[in-house]
Amino acid sequence: MAFAQNLGRFVVPLALGAAVIDSAMYDVPGGYRAVMFDRFKGVLPNSVGEGTHLLVPWMQRAILYDIRIKPRNISTTTGSKDMQMVSITLRVMSRPNINKLPQIYQNLGQDYDERVLPSIGNEVLKAIVAQFDASELITNREIVSARIRDDLLNRAKDFGIELEDVSIEFTSAVEQKQIAQQDAERAKFVVEKAEQERQAAVIRAEGEAEAAAVISAALNKAGDAFVQFRKIETARDVARTLASTMEVRSANMPANTLAQSRNVSEASRLECPMCKKTVFSVTKTASRRTVQHKLVHNIVQMAVEKNEEADATIPPQMRDYKFTGPLRPVYPLSEKREGFSAAEAVRERGVKVCNAEEIEGMRKVCKLSREVLDYTASFIRPGITTDELDAICHQACVDRGAYPSPLNYAKFPKSVCTSVNEVICHGIPDKRPLEEGDIINLDVSLFYGGFHGDLNATYPVGKCDEKSLDLIKTTKEAMDEAIKICKPGVPYREIGNKIESIVKPKGYSIVRRYTGHGIHHLFHCAPTIVHYANSKTPGRMEPGNIFTIEPMINMGTANLDHWRDDWTAVTLDGKRSAQFEETILITETGYEILTRTSASKKKKNKKKNKKKNAANGAAAANGAAEAEEEEEDDDATPDAGTPAATD
Repeated sequence: MAFAQNLGRFVVPLALGAAVIDSAMYDVPGGYRAVMFDRFKGVLPNSVGEGTHLLVPWMQRAILYDIRIKPRNISTTTGSKDMQMVSITLRVMSRPNINKLPQIYQNLGQDYDERVLPSIGNEVLKAIVAQFDASELITNREIVSARIRDDLLNRAKDFGIELEDVSIEFTSAVEQKQIAQQDAERAKFVVEKAEQERQAAVIRAEGEAEAAAVISAALNKAGDAFVQFRKIETARDVARTLASTMEVRSANMPANTLAQSRNVSEASRLECPMCKKTVFSVTKTASRRTVQHKLVHNIVQMAVEKNEEADATIPPQMRDYKFTGPLRPVYPLSEKREGFSAAEAVRERGVKVCNAEEIEGMRKVCKLSREVLDYTASFIRPGITTDELDAICHQACVDRGAYPSPLNYAKFPKSVCTSVNEVICHGIPDKRPLEEGDIINLDVSLFYGGFHGDLNATYPVGKCDEKSLDLIKTTKEAMDEAIKICKPGVPYREIGNKIESIVKPKGYSIVRRYTGHGIHHLFHCAPTIVHYANSKTPGRMEPGNIFTIEPMINMGTANLDHWRDDWTAVTLDGKRSAQFEETILITETGYEILTRTSASKKKKNKKKNKKKNAANGAAAANGAAEAEEEEEDDDATPDAGTPAATD
């Protein structure tokens, strides 16, 4: 009895102690992390790793989170740019950020993925899909997927979620619908083409009948004189046709062939001294045939000279290209320079916030970039070639210890982009001399101290027409007004809204294919700055963001084409285009234009360049003097083509 009582004294405390110890211990399985909740302190700031741990019973509680990668499908139906409904399935592989588990528990709870992923997935899908036509979603699937992936990664980070993989799938019904629509459009085009050909045949027949009647009346009235006149006109047309064809290569090939095909019915002893084996008919009109044969030699010689000139100035890949405007490249290019352009070898995700040291590095390179642009632009005048401007720009970069960023960037062969008249951007400098009335854009980019600087401006060459000057002025004004709205918290898409509000009332169009971009260690990176209104561009400006604003404004259509040099973008209707660009830093209270010009340095450069031009001869001296007078007038009244100083 006494033994049982003694045993009872120890067993009860031991049992209570074991229960307390058991309640004070908890396990975190593999692939999990624990967030601790304290009744007095709330959620503790650090998560707990795998294993067995202790807590204060009834005072603390462990909340377990599965940190392993989990797949999830997000399906949505949304509208495309052309107002068609598209069904898309987004498949993501996600897991929580271990360091942000306490914040996730506080803000989102344990079912965070149920709350967040469907919401941001639908948001990103709808924003991206709305920027493409339904057919483009199929043909440009790689581009669409990349944009959805980048935007979704950035949005998920805001909620402490890391995405390991993102892929999209279109339902088979959507793809079949697009194929059916394309087939229907193709069939419609074939029908319309057949109808147009039928109408053309009817009109052609009516025209030929009317022409026959007119010719008959003319013959009755004028007799043989009209026939002779028509022969002269026909010979002239033949000469023009042969002169423009690419088939005529040498005088030896076509001369004999053409000479022997002119109604030769019998041989004679008359020989052409130029065509050794060619003989003419012995008729009463031998002298007239000789005159006609000489005309053939003149025609062939014109064709040969014309095509030898074309062969020397136009590269082979462009000889059958239909140019949209009057501008033509003049080859060969000058000797290619060696060098390496630091490009986007390693992509940075998201918009970079530069620190004080990086900002100072950007100030230096942007200042040098402005100096090089202003210096190169001071040489613009009728007669100078864009290749010469390229050499001037390259040497100016080298003199400042900088590298011209465009040189060998994605195989671009020159140190500056020169875009003349209908060229929108990325024009390659060549041997074509600038002409009075041209407009030219110089796009200068430097790499110095590990940073890129980028800016450009459009200038008139000599005296330009009023329409071109107004285009330049409007483009500069649109960029300046867009810069003025920049400050922390402003959405990037507001830049395009501001630009379009200035450009659209003038009847000009905005190029949508090319955009502004982030810039620092990388030449081109996030954010993307679109220049048209109502875009879905995500993100807001923050202090330390650095990017370019560079609207490209066209007189006519915004549609474009590319020359077969893989770079030169031109307006589809051949009308002129202008562009301006500055590099912008977002500060705590507003913005700073890193590439702004200095009025005092500008005047100093004018005097220096005047002396330099005078040394090149009397003609150059006169041209420099005229340019100096125009520049002095511009100081009083800023010219539309000259970038004014920006405060």
